[in-house]
Formats: sequence, structure tokens, C-alpha cells
Amino acid sequence: MHVTSRVMAALACGAMCLACETAPARVPAQPPPAPRTIEEWHEPPASLAPTEPEDEAPQALAEVVAPVSPEPARTIAPSGAHDGEYDSDEPLPVRRYVYRVRLAIPSALGDASDLATPGAELYIDTSAHRARARFVGQSWPVDVGSEVRVRGESAGVYVFDGLGGRPLEPGELGVWFEGGERRPGPGLSVRRDPTTPSGEVGAMVCVLLAEWAGDDRESVLRRCDGRAPLGFRVGLWRAERTADLAIEVPRRALRADELEPPAAIPHGSSRAFYEPASLARIESAIPRGEEIEPTDPEAPGEGLVLENESATRVIVTAQGVPVGWIGPHERGHFVGLRPGPIWVGALRPMGSIALRPRLVSVPARTVLRAPRVRPPRE
Repeated sequence: MHVTSRVMAALACGAMCLACETAPARVPAQPPPAPRTIEEWHEPPASLAPTEPEDEAPQALAEVVAPVSPEPARTIAPSGAHDGEYDSDEPLPVRRYVYRVRLAIPSALGDASDLATPGAELYIDTSAHRARARFVGQSWPVDVGSEVRVRGESAGVYVFDGLGGRPLEPGELGVWFEGGERRPGPGLSVRRDPTTPSGEVGAMVCVLLAEWAGDDRESVLRRCDGRAPLGFRVGLWRAERTADLAIEVPRRALRADELEPPAAIPHGSSRAFYEPASLARIESAIPRGEEIEPTDPEAPGEGLVLENESATRVIVTAQGVPVGWIGPHERGHFVGLRPGPIWVGALRPMGSIALRPRLVSVPARTVLRAPRVRPPRE
């Protein structure tokens, strides 16, 4: 009995020793990785790091990747007058006015549609003698994010857009917005705010509107009565004030020269206001004996192409709906319109009609010819 117990104990010890010899060693836990720095987040992971391509790789890549045209260099021209008065980080109380803006299409360009007119916003920061306006939203006929800087004591403005920055003489802001020589159009109108006391801060909004419309500053200031208007109309653009905020910014945030420019923005030659799915909601025209423009052999496979041969930017309409804009001597392709007859027109950004409605059959290509130059009378 005692021998059996000793044998069993020996076997148990042997099993325990064997287990100790064969069990894998425990690996100590690794500490969590240290947080990545901002610089490291911008670096690609090692698995995505570029490797030396094989001999055939460049040729294979060229077959599937089209060459990309480089962006034009941004040129920032001097303003001609250094704004040293606003060259500090001193806190500055300002008013930020936000206007919701929409384009009112003349009935001559087509019947009204249930498709909502695309909207845009204008952000205007003002102090007693400075204003800075930003064009926000895809529905402006200028580069999205363009910025205008205004001084109260001197006429003219400084503009930043996708091409860079440059000073504009008095009355030239409307030319910049038009994209070329300005044509006569609807004038400026303002709707006063009777609840706000008159003051220089709100008056700077009116100074900006005077520059935009090409009107005399003093005349517009009298019409505004020294207040930021509740609403206004420049050309066919109608604005309603949606916000009036008291904020504080560094004084240099309202400087009106070329220094400390905003971030670069893309420059475009055309842009659609709607996604293709929205354009598909525009109903085709019902011809009542009108002649449809002959099909162009260069018409696209779908949608509408308009060639703008004029010297100004134009806003294209389809059935009275503004579908997008095209720069001077450029072409725009608007995809999503239903196949079939449709009335196409165009107007300049400040409101004058550039192309009276013509009936085309989508898919279509049509051309806005440059206006004829009449010879001078002898």
C-alpha cells in the first residue's frame, strides 16, 4: 500500500515537471502605441509607402491615368495702399451679417418651375471703417469662397478669387462679378431696418453694395440711412438678412489690403447649380408649333452643352430654371436633363438677357454667339 502511494506520487511529480518543460513562456504585454503626432498623421502608413516600380510600371500607369493639368499659379497683386491701421492682434468688436441670396429669373426666359431656385449666402463682417464679404455656396456665378475687402475712407475694393488677389477701381466690382464688360441691368434697391439705430458699422454694408452696383457711395448711404439693410437687390440677386451677430476678432482679420490672404480656392470656367438627379425633375417643353433648333452633329450623348462665345460670364436657364454658369469663351455641359424638347436661355450675372429662349432637343449642343460689333457711323 505504501509502495503504491509512493509510485503514484512519483508519477504525478513527473507529469508536473514535464508540463513545466513543455509549456510556452509567457510573453510580456506590449505597452500601447504612443499617440501619433500631426506630422505622422499626414505621412502614409509603411504599407502604402511608395516602392521602386518595375521597368514596365510607368508604361502601364500611363495607359490608365490621364495627365492632370497643373493649377494656374495664384497671383496676388499689391493693393497700392498698406493697411497699417488694421495691422495688429488687438481685439476688435465687429458685426457679422449673413444674407440668404437667390436669383430671380425673368419670366421672359421661361415658365416658373417647382424646382427650388438654388440659394447662396453672403457673409459680411464689418467694423466702423472696414468690411469683408465672402461668397458662400455653389450657386454664385463666381468662384466659391471669393472674398471682397472694403475700406470706408477710400473708393474701390480688393478681391480674392481662384486666380489670386487684385485691387479693383471704383465701379469695377460689378465688372468682376459679371466676368466682363458690364451691361445695363436692374439697379440697386435696399430695404431699411427700422429697428436698428443708425451707425457706421452697419453703414459699411451699404458701402459694399454701392461698389457692387457701381453706384455713388454717399447716395447709397442715404438710402440705407446708415443701417445694414434687412434686404437688398443687386441686379436680379435678392437678399434677405438671416443673422446679425456681435463677434470679436483680431484687428488684422479686417485689414483691406493684400496681406494675410485667405486660403487658396479652386478656379472654374463653369459650374452646375444642381446635381443631375435634380435636373432630371425639369419637365420637357410642349412645343406649340415652334421650330426646334436642328440637331447639332457635335451634340453630346446626354444633357446639354452650351458654347459661350461672348466676352462675359452667363447663367444658363432651362425651362426658366438657372442650371449653372459658364465663363466667357468657355463651354458648359449640364448632365441630367431629360431627353426631349426644352427651352434654353441665358442671362448675364448682373441681370441683362444674353440669350433669348430657343427650343432645342436634348441631348443638344447650342452656341451663344458673340454680339455683332456695329461699325461707327461716318
